[in-house]
Amino acid sequence: MTNPLRGRPDAPRVRREEGSVASLPAENRYQPSSPPHPAMAFESILVADDMLEDSQAALDQAVSLAKASRAKLTVVTVISVVSPAFGVPVPIGDSFAAIMEAAAKRLEALQQRLLSEGLRDVQTELIEGDPVDRVVAFADKVHPDLVVVGSRGLSATGRFFLGSVSDGILHHVHCSVLIVRGRSSPKPST
Repeated sequence: MTNPLRGRPDAPRVRREEGSVASLPAENRYQPSSPPHPAMAFESILVADDMLEDSQAALDQAVSLAKASRAKLTVVTVISVVSPAFGVPVPIGDSFAAIMEAAAKRLEALQQRLLSEGLRDVQTELIEGDPVDRVVAFADKVHPDLVVVGSRGLSATGRFFLGSVSDGILHHVHCSVLIVRGRSSPKPST
């Protein structure tokens, strides 16, 4: 393409310095001068797992990223004494102890499975308390490069009444956060 102003006495003069974009041939002007940045690599990934189906998608994504980056993967499960669905206390005693024991066994089996699938470093942590507070505090302690959490796809009303763990973590943790929508989450209507 030729410049229609070229050769006219009133055409603006462009100074072409050595190494400037203007001094490059037209076919090279929009090509990067250096190779593109490599894909972001992580050394440590933390995934919050609530043992529900929606968090399975987040766990799968975290495992894929950890394999690709050869990163350490930490799976943290927080058992709340307050039901996230109803905001009422969960029965304490034998039933809570059984929930904690089942969660510990599940995390141990998960750790062994992930190590056998080729992950180099898998840690698990079982914590009791508020999921947002505990995941944020744990992330502050271990300093991951990325926190991966699942999302149930709650409506605005649902988030208002029930709160959103993924939203709370996103706004309080001091590293990158990846929120993965669960497979069973409804798609937003258009």
